[in-house]
Amino acid sequence: MLEEGTGPNQNPTYELNNPDDELVFTFEAGNDVWLDVENGDGESFYGAILTSEESPMELDLTGQERVYFNVGSTPNLQITVNGIELEYPVDPNESDVQRFWININQTSE
Repeated sequence: MLEEGTGPNQNPTYELNNPDDELVFTFEAGNDVWLDVENGDGESFYGAILTSEESPMELDLTGQERVYFNVGSTPNLQITVNGIELEYPVDPNESDVQRFWININQTSE
């Protein structure tokens, strides 16, 4: 479940609680879209233009505790987390470029 929280910077932060055993993000681009994905330590998982020909693209981020997204052309990129569509912090028609964090909270039941 994603819940909007506050982060240490100006970028919105979401809380993802109790994800499945796997944490797979799928990115589906309608047109060319700039996409940066990195963890809280600055390790980059993707940093390039994602084209519709390369779409959909999956990133397995299982085991990550914090993930940063920098998306250009948000109206042209759909992001799903374990098959559930992610809603952008701001309506993509109002803000073309969006940057946000997702904190992944693994808790045992």
